Amino acid sequence: MLAGGATGAIGGTGSGVAQVQNNSTTETETEVETTLAPESTTANRSTTKQPAETGRSTAKETTRSSTMDEATSTTAATETTVPTRTSTAVTQESNRTTAETSEPATESEERTTEETETTTTTVSPTTTPENETVQNESALPPGSAPNVQIEVYHSSAHPEQVRFWITGRLPQDTESFRISFYKPQSSGSESGVVYSEGFDVSSSGYARWNGTARIPTLIYAIDLADYRSAQQRAVDYAGTSDWILAPTPEMTIDWSTDALGYESTEPLQKSTSENVTVDALSQGVIGQRLTYLGEYEEYALTDNSQRLRLIVPQEANLGPTSREILHSVALASGQLHVGSRDSEVLMVAGPEPIRSGGYAFPKRDEFVVGDEGGILIDGPALNTLENVWLHEYIHTRQSFERGLYSDNLGPKTEWFTEASAEYYAALLTYKQQRTDNEEALEHLKPGRYRDAVLADRSTWSDSEISPEPYEKGSAVLYALD
Repeated sequence: MLAGGATGAIGGTGSGVAQVQNNSTTETETEVETTLAPESTTANRSTTKQPAETGRSTAKETTRSSTMDEATSTTAATETTVPTRTSTAVTQESNRTTAETSEPATESEERTTEETETTTTTVSPTTTPENETVQNESALPPGSAPNVQIEVYHSSAHPEQVRFWITGRLPQDTESFRISFYKPQSSGSESGVVYSEGFDVSSSGYARWNGTARIPTLIYAIDLADYRSAQQRAVDYAGTSDWILAPTPEMTIDWSTDALGYESTEPLQKSTSENVTVDALSQGVIGQRLTYLGEYEEYALTDNSQRLRLIVPQEANLGPTSREILHSVALASGQLHVGSRDSEVLMVAGPEPIRSGGYAFPKRDEFVVGDEGGILIDGPALNTLENVWLHEYIHTRQSFERGLYSDNLGPKTEWFTEASAEYYAALLTYKQQRTDNEEALEHLKPGRYRDAVLADRSTWSDSEISPEPYEKGSAVLYALD
């Protein structure tokens, strides 16, 4: 138990903080041989605190009573500036098991694994989608629902763009078909429809079927220029000729037919439809708020009825191993007894120049830990109270409802978002025996910001990242807990 402070113990009996017994973990898992390079480890790490932005791949996957996926590799496709159609095939299951002691897990559990490898076959189209003439092929019979295919791609010709190639096959009794995009609120937006056939496209972000083609198609581009400003010193998204980390656009597709009436779906976000398929044309992970395209490895662990997916791009360099990160977050998933635990969390190691620290999208259960200046090696270590992996994970457990379209708190309580993530990250790092009593007490002091009024933002530092919620806010929650 951590002695000292306002209550004499960090995580005593207040605010739903659970006592956790720490035991060693033994793991039995199935492995499939890969040609992946060994993961690197570095001892000395320091962290720059950053706030959360309160804010599919073909991969080998392992399931178990508590499931652990070892390294998952996606094979590079030939670099091309045109998209390629994809098909997936499950190829094999491995029955070879090995006994292994996982470090630094602290809860005992028996793990049995079964591993399935998925590979991707790509077929290049004969023409680029921009030049492709969509034939007015036979329509689907009346009474059918439209079939919509969304294929996502990135090319060296547009290194800072992710493009969404949308094709719809419509039934004969289609009355209306529309695609709506919620464009970023920036002047001179570079994002938008870059090609269309069979649609009338408005400047406000709507594409309406005009009846001239039964297989209308369009390409919508997300341009990273819309997601940064000249005053912004660090970036949340970045792209090169080889890879891109970008926001997933908010998109609605709706249609009406004489037989079936009206239907609407958000295929990239919360709702899905059996009539819409979404795929990356080469290698990629398409989340509800994050899209990564490029070479990567995927690791996954299922525990506490929650699946944790860790995406490690080829250009990102981890300090802690993927196994260590997953075990720490999985332990936190069980140790944290506040906030709902959703079925899946997507974690992305952002390559340089993605800003150091991290940012999260709590309602979508996705977050990024950035690599600016090699921070993944030298910064967000697990054995520090400034544990960015746990901090961002805790954001995914937060749910604040202030209005229909807001997941933020009001002006007098907005400090709580970062303060609670910082406090619980420190608490759970301590509970996982990754730091000692003295370090934890020192970390949870209000320090130089003790005179700041958390409910009055005008008393905070005038900086891009205000430190008051992190330092004084977490100290206040420690005192209350």
